[in-house]
Amino acid sequence: MTTEQFPHRSADPLSPNHICSLSVEALVRNAYWQTHSNISRLDAKIDELLLQRRSLRIDRHLLSTLLSPVRFLPPELLGEIFRYCLPQDYDESGAHKAVMLPSHVCKRWRDVALSTPALWTNMVLHVTDKTLESQTALVTDWVSRSGNLPLSFTLRGRENVLPIMAVLFQHCARWQHINLSVPLETLQCLEAANGRLQRLETLGIDGCNSPSWVEQILESAPRLRKVSVSRKFLWNGLNDSWAQLTELDASCASYSVGDCLTLLQAVGSLQTLRVSVNSEVVEGHLRLVFSYPLVSLDVCGTGARWMLFDHITLPNIRDLSVGEIEGQSPVSQLISFLQRSSSFLQRFSFGVPSAVHSSWDNKIIQILEYTPSLHTLCLAYGWSYARRNEGSIFEQLKLQGGYLIPKLNTISISIGNPSVTPEYQALRELILSRRSTDETNDDPYSIMSGVEPIQKFTVVCIDCWDNTTWHEEVSQILAPIQIVDTLQIV
Repeated sequence: MTTEQFPHRSADPLSPNHICSLSVEALVRNAYWQTHSNISRLDAKIDELLLQRRSLRIDRHLLSTLLSPVRFLPPELLGEIFRYCLPQDYDESGAHKAVMLPSHVCKRWRDVALSTPALWTNMVLHVTDKTLESQTALVTDWVSRSGNLPLSFTLRGRENVLPIMAVLFQHCARWQHINLSVPLETLQCLEAANGRLQRLETLGIDGCNSPSWVEQILESAPRLRKVSVSRKFLWNGLNDSWAQLTELDASCASYSVGDCLTLLQAVGSLQTLRVSVNSEVVEGHLRLVFSYPLVSLDVCGTGARWMLFDHITLPNIRDLSVGEIEGQSPVSQLISFLQRSSSFLQRFSFGVPSAVHSSWDNKIIQILEYTPSLHTLCLAYGWSYARRNEGSIFEQLKLQGGYLIPKLNTISISIGNPSVTPEYQALRELILSRRSTDETNDDPYSIMSGVEPIQKFTVVCIDCWDNTTWHEEVSQILAPIQIVDTLQIV
């Protein structure tokens, strides 16, 4: 109904001053319901169109997935992408599930994943009575999918590992990197692998303290170069098979200084050694022991370890880790070693005690005076840390102006937990000062010429129960040094 139906204004039924008659009321009521019906029909049409649009959008999305570039990747390239998505650390919880994830996306991905042997060559097995059945099934499936590629695995358990060991032993010719933490009786079954370990390159064993047993493995594994042992070995009387080793980790057992000297003499080809020294007994070694191949040495243990530096000369040492340097540590032995070795040390790692003061800073500076070629400095803070007075080792390094270790370009810090707070402000100032020196110094004859800026800085929290909060706090403090090429807070 419209006002055109009423020729005079006074007759307009829509006028607020008009009193409708019964006939007009009927006319208005009829027009109302007709309008309401039209709106309802339009609403129904709109709902129908919306449903059609929603359906078309779904169809469009499905069609777009069919046109996705990933669908046109060759299986070989897709499998290579899966390989790059493998976990970095298979010891982490859920690592095996991460490997299997691509096979649970769609049929094509599953077919590609199951036919890509490289995805199934690495296993970490923690065997208990409850997990024995599932772990055995996992080993059987993964080994069958791995084709003929080399296998790497870690196996931990007791006597219940024998069924899994039996499956793995059938493929011992493919072993490449293995780590065994099983009873000695289980290890002895490996004697049957004699002559079948041609691919073995890395061996870690827990439960064996006999060098002769390792010698049998060495004689059967011409490529074996890295060995890790958790029990104490007697290094006297080793046969020639040990000469093939280039890396040995013996840091899980305690040795004397004499044991270490015997080891260096017996295994003259070592390039990397980790060892724990807890006794000053030298056992008749009256002269210096030279080891020319050794380029990396990590010494931990008690204060007895400092005496080791009185008896060794390492002309080619490049990476040195000495454990915690305490206030009472006799650094003169370490300094004498650095002078005697005449090395171009590039990486130096040490632990920071729970309480330090200015005399400790000076002690570290004395050591660093003999490391002019240093590129990387690593500081490990423990579970607690307190500063007894003003200052910082980083402040001392800044005051040196850069000439003390001009080639330093990487600093790495690890802390035991978020409550440990190194002097981040002083560290930040050190990094910024070296950067500004590098940018402003144009005089090639200045003592500051050749001072490299810090290009990489890493902070790692070992046991961080609130990673987000800690990360934000440290990031805020270190925000001004975002100019470094690589800043990692993990």
